[in-house]
Amino acid sequence: MNQMEIKSDKDKAPLKYSVHMYDLNAMNIVMPSDKILKTKKGKRFSSGLVQNIRTYCHFEKIDFDFYLNNKYPIIIPSTHNFHFIFLEYTLCHYDHIRIPRFLNYQYEHFKGNYYAENKEQFIGLIESVVYPWIKKHHPGKSENVLKGIMTWIDMVKPVDVLKAYPNDFFVTIKDKQHKEKVLNIFLNYFNSKDLKRLNELLSGKPILGKLIFLGASNQLYDAFKRLVGNQIVNSKAKSTERWLEHFFLYQTEGTKPKPISAGAAHQIISSNTLLCKKPISQFAEWLPLKINDSN
Repeated sequence: MNQMEIKSDKDKAPLKYSVHMYDLNAMNIVMPSDKILKTKKGKRFSSGLVQNIRTYCHFEKIDFDFYLNNKYPIIIPSTHNFHFIFLEYTLCHYDHIRIPRFLNYQYEHFKGNYYAENKEQFIGLIESVVYPWIKKHHPGKSENVLKGIMTWIDMVKPVDVLKAYPNDFFVTIKDKQHKEKVLNIFLNYFNSKDLKRLNELLSGKPILGKLIFLGASNQLYDAFKRLVGNQIVNSKAKSTERWLEHFFLYQTEGTKPKPISAGAAHQIISSNTLLCKKPISQFAEWLPLKINDSN
């Protein structure tokens, strides 16, 4: 870590600050040495990023012009919602050999923002947003960069996400109208981001991290008991119970998220005697309870 002295007669910049070599420095975008940002398209995009940096500096009470004229770094924190956009352009002209170390530093110090709330979602953001963006916008120039990104993803991605799931592991809804109805009912039981991820999950796509069901666990179990019993989903009871445990948490008002237990789910989904006292009304009105095969 390098410590630098800054001379400032108007308190426009701190007298001392520390910069790590793997910090996300916006000045690498404002003053690019890479040819990518010197094209017309690159300059247009760069100007938009500069405006975002100016806005960030305004709210943080940083004198942008003072920093620019003195070539002082402006470190973009991971809490900034456009953190990943700055990350994309930084990676475009980054030494591919150092990319795994750079991303690992960003990962270890990631504190979350609107687009990725935690470290698991940060991995997903790099894989599903940053990687495709670089591949699309810089074909032929980014092969080594993409290899560096994938090297890091393979290092940190959870093992159970890397390996293939059993064929019967996912709970999916093939009928489009049924899936839309299920998602509409769950509208008040998941935040908007998790609802989108639930849509992916019900389409048979693995996700990183877990979804938080905003209600009592028994309500979630009852909903899937009805979906299984009425053959809305493709899965049987036992597989559904394991799937719920793997991908879901539940959270009631005023409490922290808690894990789903396949054993507790079994008591509702596979039981013909234990019932949920307060099921989600829309599911209860739509789907009658039926006896489920416990296998």
